[in-house]
Amino acid sequence: MISSLQDSIRQERISRRELSRQKLIADRNSRLLKLVVAIPRLGEIQDTFAQIALDLGRLTLGEKGRLGHSVTELQALSKQLQEERQRLLAANHIPPEYLEVWWNCPKCQDTGYVGTEKCQCLIQQEIDALYHRSGLPPALLEETFERFDPTVFPEHVRDHMLGVRDACLQFADRVAKGIPTDGLLILGDVGRGKTFLCSAVANRILQSGRTCIYLTFANLLDLIREARFEDSAEGRVNLDLLETVDLLILDDLGAEKPSEFVMQELFKIVNGRVNAGLPMVISTNLVMKELEETYDFRVVSRIIGASQYLKVEGEDIRLLKKRLAAERTVPQPTRKRAH
Repeated sequence: MISSLQDSIRQERISRRELSRQKLIADRNSRLLKLVVAIPRLGEIQDTFAQIALDLGRLTLGEKGRLGHSVTELQALSKQLQEERQRLLAANHIPPEYLEVWWNCPKCQDTGYVGTEKCQCLIQQEIDALYHRSGLPPALLEETFERFDPTVFPEHVRDHMLGVRDACLQFADRVAKGIPTDGLLILGDVGRGKTFLCSAVANRILQSGRTCIYLTFANLLDLIREARFEDSAEGRVNLDLLETVDLLILDDLGAEKPSEFVMQELFKIVNGRVNAGLPMVISTNLVMKELEETYDFRVVSRIIGASQYLKVEGEDIRLLKKRLAAERTVPQPTRKRAH
């Protein structure tokens, strides 16, 4: 079933494309008008072209054309006028494309389709729109499975973390293909790569053309507060989208102690997605017991019952990278040469 987010994106894209097409056509007409003022014969040629097109249509319908020519004669006249127009443009040092619409994508003339097939420009635009609405911060756009570096993990947990990566990749591919699947609950201490894995999953989903929303738990709290305390219709719509998007990612669950109202909204989102068979990826620094103590039993039960558990291990990657960088910049002592 097509989600409301996809509908919203599609309508927004169609509207922007049509506005853009009309502006490009208007720009061409404006350039043509200036040329006609400067070179009146060009205007006469354009008018004759329009009349030829009308007459060809009339002749196709079995009617008589206003110019009184046959189809063959009209085609010959059109060719003569094209050659005359080219000579006029060349004489005035005007490139032929000056009279054309300057499409962003000449292949589809900005319609988004070549025949019945989607043009590559439309496919890319759809992906860009999904990224724009996903909530994925710019800093996380480069965090993909291809950039996963197992060497940042201690050797004794490296194989384990490769297995965690593979589980996340297989999950993302199932969602990308529309295959029903349980969600992921990623547990582990700060700095062990949970956000990287969440980002890699999000990038994989968005590149496939599926819808995905990435939120930290703090972002979710802001959405809930906006909908409740600011009585924002947009905030309510944004919360509703969380129940219908192909994949919802909640990063850093447990960063703040939720209020009773937040707990109710969280349960509504989680319960709605589980009932609809839509997966989630949830990461948290809390262990299972802390989750149960922090959140309503109903919320935790629904998350656990619909998720595969993954435990990240190792050292704090950020601190490890800083330490390694510092070690590389420490000057080495100069050995004295023996005399």
